Amino acid sequence: MIVFIHCYKINNWEEILNEQLDYIEKSGLKENAEIKICFSNSREETILKFYEFSQKNNSYILVMHAKGVGYYKTEFEESTTKFRRWLMDGVVGNWKEYVSYLEEYDVVGDNFKDDALYKDIWPDKYSKQYKRVYPKHFSGTMFWTKSEYLKTLESPDSYIKRYSYNRGMGYETWCCSGKGKFKEVRKDYLVEPHKAWNK
Repeated sequence: MIVFIHCYKINNWEEILNEQLDYIEKSGLKENAEIKICFSNSREETILKFYEFSQKNNSYILVMHAKGVGYYKTEFEESTTKFRRWLMDGVVGNWKEYVSYLEEYDVVGDNFKDDALYKDIWPDKYSKQYKRVYPKHFSGTMFWTKSEYLKTLESPDSYIKRYSYNRGMGYETWCCSGKGKFKEVRKDYLVEPHKAWNK
């Protein structure tokens, strides 16, 4: 097993990274997995790293990132911090359960969202005629997956290029873009900091 942590070195990144490493150690995952910290301004670079790793290895992969680092000292810091910790309680705190589902499923995480029209997600922003779709994904972008499945996906750089109008959406949805089986372990949409996302 291997853990890829995307770390954008701004604001309180050190505090968040240390918190994540502490979660990993206390959960017992550190004794069972290699930890790879990817320092980069772009999540695409980290996605490329674990995609390239999957092409040459067979492993279970946990993907994490410094969720909330961009909201430091804003009105949304508390809500994004709570969401990050809720996600880590699942994928890290209960990693044995999540990993057990990878025998049957290809991506395992929390708060799975199926394909949805923008107008249904943000009815106050888009007209009923607007047809653009926000593809399926695990909200928060922390999940377990496996090399075997990642090998079947389109390369992330070509996939993300198609979402030049919203690269963040490309980062978030790439891992669920294949013909895989997706397992949602927990669901609590109230824990998501929706006001921060809408900003």
